[in-house]
Amino acid sequence: MPASELLRRLRQEGFELAAEGDRLWVRPQSALTDALRDTLRQHKRELLGALQSEASRERWRAGLAFRWARERGWLMMWDPQAQTWHEVPARECPAHWRILAQQARGRPAPADGDTGASTMRRGQEVDQ
Repeated sequence: MPASELLRRLRQEGFELAAEGDRLWVRPQSALTDALRDTLRQHKRELLGALQSEASRERWRAGLAFRWARERGWLMMWDPQAQTWHEVPARECPAHWRILAQQARGRPAPADGDTGASTMRRGQEVDQ
């Protein structure tokens, strides 16, 4: 089964999937069966590729894109003209940039004044 078809089927069943580097996150984890975990492991690379491709298309549609950097309290901003990511301290960013970074991760926006960097993803990572 192609990754795009598997993604479509899982989303229809109410699952949310996200790629973060070489990690595949799936939620709700309570709905994962052993058989589904095996299927996800078997197709992990293809699913990661499909999700990263979707995210890339979304960034280009939106122009600028934001995500949380690995370092706590910093945002990464995608500049489509320079085709590069820039790291910016979250406390120096407008609030709507932090909101966009949170939405890119599929999480609610942080409370005003909170950088959101300490918020942990709730989901099940699929290992290899």
